[in-house]
Amino acid sequence: MSRTIRYLKAAHVVAYTAIIASLIACSDSSDPSDPVGRPVATVAVTPTARELIVGRTATLTATAKDVDGNVIAGRAVGWATSNASVATVSAAGLVTAVAEGTVTVSATVDAKTGQADVTVLPVPAASVRLTPRTTALAPGATRQLTAVALDAGGNVLEGRTVEWSSDAPSVATVSATGLVQAVAPGYADIRATIEGKWSTTSVTVTTPEPAEQYDLVFERRAFNGLGEIRRLTPSSGVSLKIPLLAAFPGSYARDATPSPDGRRIAFTFAWYPEGSSQLDGEIYVASIDGTNVIRLTNSDGMDDQPVWSPDGTRIAFRSMRSGHSDIWVMGANGTGQTNLTNDFLPAISTEHSPAWSPDGSRIAYSSDIDTYAHVKLWTMRADGSDKRRVLPATAGTDVIDMEPSWSPDGSKLAFRRISANDSDIAIVTLSTQAVSRLQMDAVQSYPSWSPDGESIAFSSSHQNPMSDIYTMKPDGTGLVRLTNSVDSNWRPRWVRSSAAVVVAR
Repeated sequence: MSRTIRYLKAAHVVAYTAIIASLIACSDSSDPSDPVGRPVATVAVTPTARELIVGRTATLTATAKDVDGNVIAGRAVGWATSNASVATVSAAGLVTAVAEGTVTVSATVDAKTGQADVTVLPVPAASVRLTPRTTALAPGATRQLTAVALDAGGNVLEGRTVEWSSDAPSVATVSATGLVQAVAPGYADIRATIEGKWSTTSVTVTTPEPAEQYDLVFERRAFNGLGEIRRLTPSSGVSLKIPLLAAFPGSYARDATPSPDGRRIAFTFAWYPEGSSQLDGEIYVASIDGTNVIRLTNSDGMDDQPVWSPDGTRIAFRSMRSGHSDIWVMGANGTGQTNLTNDFLPAISTEHSPAWSPDGSRIAYSSDIDTYAHVKLWTMRADGSDKRRVLPATAGTDVIDMEPSWSPDGSKLAFRRISANDSDIAIVTLSTQAVSRLQMDAVQSYPSWSPDGESIAFSSSHQNPMSDIYTMKPDGTGLVRLTNSVDSNWRPRWVRSSAAVVVAR
C-alpha cells in the first residue's frame, strides 16, 4: 500500500511539471513583449513622412515586428539622421528642424532599419515691413523702397522673394528691386508682397513749386579731395561754379555761407602744410560773384565753418588755434576775434557747427563738454554766456547730435543725428524738446532750413554713395534731388536769388 501511494505522488509531480512547461511554452510563442526570444524581422517608423517648420520639433515612433507581424517591445532603438544640419534626432526619436531641406531619419533595432522622410520648411512670413511708409517725388525722380518679411514674433526673415506692383503705373512705376520712378503728378500705392503677405506705401508725385526767391550754395568735392563752391537754382537744377581765386596752389574752398543780403560769401581756404597730415585753413569773404576776396583770419591751426549773424555784422566760426576746437566770433571785417567756449577743461572738450538764431540772440552749436563719447546740441548767448543743452542729459545718450540749423521762426532746430549705422536729419521743437527723426537710407547730413521755412536742404548718399544735394519739406515729404554727379556734394546753404551774381561754368 505504501508503495502505491509513493508512486501516485511521483506521477502527480510529473504531470504538474508537464503542465507548467506547456504553459511557459505557450507564453513564449504568443507574448509580443518578449525582449530576447524572437528575432526582429522589420522596423516601421511612423509617421513615414513629416513636414516641420524650422525650429519646431516632432516625435517619431519605431515599431519592431517578428516574421509573423507580431510587435516586439522592449528592444533598444538606435536613431540617426542623414543630415544633422537640416534636422537632428534624439535617442528618444525627437526630431528638431534646423534648416530648410529634406532628410531621412532612421530607426535601427537588432540590425533591422526603418526610415521616415522629414521635410523642413522655412518659417512662414506673418507680415511685411515696408519703408518708407510714404514719400513724395517730383516727376522723373526715383526712390528706393525696402521690404522685409517678418515672422509672428516680429523677427526679420532673410532671403525672401519680394513681388512689387503699382496700382497706378501712369503716376509711379516700381521695378523688380523696389525702385520707384515718378512719372506724372498724382497718387499711387506701391505694394510689396512676400509669400502672400503684403504692405503698401503711398507715393505722391507733384511738380515742385519753383523756388525763385532762393538759390543754394554748396561745396562740390572731387575724388582728389579738392573742392569748389557752386551755386544752384532749385527750379532748374542748374549749378554753376563761383570762381573764387585760391589763395595759393594746393588750397581749396569749402564751408561756404552766403551773407543774409546775398551779396557776399564767407568760406574757408584749406590746405595741407608741407610735410603735415593735419589740415590747415583760414576764413575769407568775397563778393557773391567770387571777386574781392579778403582774408579775415590768420592763426596757427584750422579756422573754418564760418556763419553770418542775421544782421550781417558778425561771423561765428570754429577755430583750432588754441589746440582744440572752440566756437569763436568776429566782426564781418575780421576784427574782435573772441573765443566763446573757452570753458573749464578746454583741452578735452570740442565745439563745432555754430548756427545763429534768427533774431541773432543765441548761437546753437555741438559740444562734447559733458558727454565725451557723444556730441550733443547746445545753445548760448551771442557773447558766450548762458550755455544750455538743447535736450536733457538722459535723452539720446547713445547718439551724436550735430550740425544744427534754426527754423526761421526760431522754434525748432534741424540737425544731424547719428546712432549705430544711421545718420539722419532730425528736428527738435525747443519748447517741448520733442524730436522727430526723418529716416532715410544711407547718410544724411548738413541740414539747412530755407528762409521761408518751407524746405530743408541737406546732403544725402541714399542714391549716390558720393552724396548729392536734396530738398524736402520739414515733415520729410516732397523729396527732390537737385544734383547728380560723380563727386561729393555737401553743405548746402540758402542765398537770395535776387542778388547780382556773375558765374562761370
